[in-house]
Amino acid sequence: MQWPRWFGRARAERPGEGPGPMPGPTPEREAGPVVHRSPGLAVALHGLDPRRPCRVLDLGPAMSCTVTFFAEYRCRLGIVDLLENLATARREAAARPPVQAQGPKTQRSASRRALEAATREAALVDRVLDELLPGDQGGLDVVLAWDVLDHLEQPAAQALVRRLAQLCRPGARMLAMVAISREQALAPIRFGIVGADRLEYRPGSLQPSKGAVLSPAAVELLLDGFETVHSVVLRHGLREVVAVRSAGRPG
Repeated sequence: MQWPRWFGRARAERPGEGPGPMPGPTPEREAGPVVHRSPGLAVALHGLDPRRPCRVLDLGPAMSCTVTFFAEYRCRLGIVDLLENLATARREAAARPPVQAQGPKTQRSASRRALEAATREAALVDRVLDELLPGDQGGLDVVLAWDVLDHLEQPAAQALVRRLAQLCRPGARMLAMVAISREQALAPIRFGIVGADRLEYRPGSLQPSKGAVLSPAAVELLLDGFETVHSVVLRHGLREVVAVRSAGRPG
C-alpha cells in the first residue's frame, strides 16, 4: 500500500507519526503525451486564489506536470493513485487463504455471487480509503477524480463518493472524466495538468477491473452529496463532469 504523497508548503503526516516526507509514487516522465483543452478543469479550479492556502486531492498517479502546476499556488497537493492501491489490495486479498464458510453448503445463484463480490469490493475500497484518506485529511477544496469512477463497481464507487463528501468542504469541486463508450471505459488514462484549461493524456498501465459506461443520469445519482454544475462531452469523446459539494448535506 502506498501512502499518499503530499506536495506543498506543508507536509502531511501519517496517522500516529510526526511530520516528515512520506513515501509515494514517483511522477511519471514519458515522452509524447496528447494535450486536450479541458473546460471542466477551468471550472473545477475556479475560485482558487494563488495567495490563499488550498487543499487538492489527486486520485490518479503522480504526474510531474501536475505537481509543477500547483507549485504556483499555496497548495497542499495529495496524490493517492487510488486504482493502483486498490489493485495492490486485491492481489494481497487474493493471496490470503479463503475463509471456509460454516454450516451446510448451499447452492448460490450467479446474482447472489455477484452481489457478494460487489459487497467485498466496496469493503475493500472502504479499507483502502481508511488507510489513504483518514478523516484528518479533510477540508479539501478540489478533488481530481479523473476516470476512477469508470473502473469501480457501483458499490465501490458509492463508497468512494461518500468518503469524498466527508472530506470536502462545502463548495469544494470535483472533476471526473467519464467514458461514453465501452472502448474508452476499458482504457485507463493518466491525466496531467499543463495549464489552467489544458490536460495531457497518457495511456494507463493498469488493467481495468470494470468497463461499464456510466450514463449522465447514473453519474448524477452516484454523486450523492454533490451538485453537478458542468457536464460536457469533449471532441475526443470523454464526458467532463464537475460537481460541487452541497452545503448541509451529509453525503
